[in-house]
Formats: sequence, C-alpha cells, structure tokens
Amino acid sequence: MNAEPSGGPRIGIDVGGTKIAGVLFRGDGTVLAEDRVDTPRSFDGVVAALATMVEAFAPAAGGEPPGRVGICMPGQIARDGAVLACVNLPWLVGMPVAGALAQRVGKPVVLANDANCFALSEAIDGAGRGAAMVFGLTLGTGVGGGLVADGRIVVGANALAGEWGHMRFPFEPAVDPAPSTCGCGRQGCNETVLRARALVDDYRRLGGAAETAEQVAARIGSDPRAHDALARYCDRLARALVDVVHLLDPDVLVVGGGLSKVSALFAMMPALLARYAVGDIGRTRLVPACFGAESGVRGAARL
Repeated sequence: MNAEPSGGPRIGIDVGGTKIAGVLFRGDGTVLAEDRVDTPRSFDGVVAALATMVEAFAPAAGGEPPGRVGICMPGQIARDGAVLACVNLPWLVGMPVAGALAQRVGKPVVLANDANCFALSEAIDGAGRGAAMVFGLTLGTGVGGGLVADGRIVVGANALAGEWGHMRFPFEPAVDPAPSTCGCGRQGCNETVLRARALVDDYRRLGGAAETAEQVAARIGSDPRAHDALARYCDRLARALVDVVHLLDPDVLVVGGGLSKVSALFAMMPALLARYAVGDIGRTRLVPACFGAESGVRGAARL
C-alpha cells in the first residue's frame, strides 16, 4: 500500500472510538476544510456519518472534486481493507466499511490502520522524509507502530506488521514493574509499560503526585523525581525499541503520541539505544513527529 503522488484535492478521515475527524487537503497538503463528529455506535451509523462528511467537503474542493477517500482506524486492517479486529470499534469488525462508503459517495475508498497511516504521513513529507525505511511509533493512551519502506506501508500477510505495542516487553525483575495484563488480553506487552500512563506510575512509585503524563513532563526540570521517572521510562523504551532496530535497522524512528512532546526523552534516548544495541546504530535517527495528531489523517489522505 503506497502513497499517491501529489495531485488534486484528497480526503483523509480518522475513525476513532469516540470521534471521527475528517480533513480535505489540497494536493500539496494544505488544509481546505475540516470536520469532526461523534462516532456512531453502529455500522450503518458510521457509514452514514462518513458519507455526510465526504459530501460536505464538496463545496470547499471547488471545481476539482477529490478522486478518492482514505480512512484510518485502529485495529487489524487487511490489505484489502477488511476489518479483521478492532477493540475500540467492535461493530465494524467483519463489515464492508470501505465498500459501503464507496457505494454511497461514488468514489474509491481505501482503509488502513491508523498507526500505519501515521508512519506513512511522516515518511512522505514529515520527520522521515527522504528515508528508505521509517518505523513510526505512537506513545500515548496506547502504544502503536507502523512500518513504511520506500514510501510504501508494510502491512504483512496477516495485517500485523509493525504491531510493536503487542510484542512482549523484555522484563528485568530487578528494575521493572511486574508484568500486567494488556488490553489485548495477553500478559506483559510493550504497551503495558510504555503507554503514557506508565510514566505517571513511575513518578508515583518515586513519591510524586500526578494524574497525567503531561504533568510529570512539566516538572522534569524542577523535580528530580520527575526526571528519574522519565529516565526509568526511557530505559524501558530503549530496551524495547532496540529489538525493532535489530530486526529492521530503520533509517528513522519517528515518535508520535503525547510523549512525543517531551523534549527530554529525545535527549536521553540515543545513549540508551546505543548501550543496548549489539553494534553501532548511529545512522538510525530518533525524532519527534512533524504533524502530531494530524499525522494519521494526513497519511489516510495519501493512501
């Protein structure tokens, strides 16, 4: 699944568990129009909401209507757009989302995983622009991953390529919290110790009081406990990410999600990655995403 060259207007839509966000882009990436609605709790409702959104973008597109619609959503999405699994949107599993919408709006519709679309956006004209292989990881409420090689999303035979968040974390009992159950039902996934909430848990174990990762991040320069909490988090992140480097040897690791805004993370990580790697990995860059929360919908528009 690769990116379409720059051309006329394009629509990208991000279907989440609570919100559907759509953007109409000019071929050069300029935003022409945006829309946002609550996510309906049924297949028919979602298709209707998507169709209404696409049709509402028509006036802003002027005389050159978009040729296709790109949609990203969480879950296991096959190459043909089939929704194989999705914890956040179970009413869409097994349903012909792309086909039903295409029939409603009279345009081709392409559907892909949201982390894959994030990686595609950053690989095409974001933080990984010009790189042959880009691995995108999102560190937020959950942990996601997507792989782009030569401008093309690597989906995999079972639509599981890049699912780094659900690889088992390499626990060291002396320094790590005990393995816990992930939302996927398995024990000790990377997501359980690398989601944003894990930074809060580290801070609390050190005696700090905070409710969000943003609060901890804001105190890193003034509270030694916040700095130490981030150091513990980054050590775990490095041990998990070095497996990606050993397996794929990517040119760029692009970090998205809420923790991508923590500048101290990018200061700590290079030395930690080097410590755990089996050889020199100085050619692999770890960088924050350029487009933040917009990366997914930008990538969807480029499908």
